[in-house]
Amino acid sequence: MNIHRVISRELFRDNSIGFPKFKKKKGYQSYTTNNQNGTVDIIDGYLKIPKLKTKIKIKQHRQFEGIIKSVTISKTPTEKYYASIISRNRDKAVTRSR
Repeated sequence: MNIHRVISRELFRDNSIGFPKFKKKKGYQSYTTNNQNGTVDIIDGYLKIPKLKTKIKIKQHRQFEGIIKSVTISKTPTEKYYASIISRNRDKAVTRSR
């Protein structure tokens, strides 16, 4: 059965009410910055980026080693902020054994 017919017949008997309006799941905003001469750094649980004069308090879920290459700060439609950090690890090359 057609969903519009079911909704209009069962739920909305009064013509002045109308159909439900759902919030958009789009609307992500993001900001990306590259690390140039140490402009991006993590110090004692705070993230330092060049656009802001103050540091951002973060919850760091995973430890990483190496040099930070870039940071992307994303804002979701529910007003939550996330930081994605890309780093470069300078380890020795891994060789395959046959």
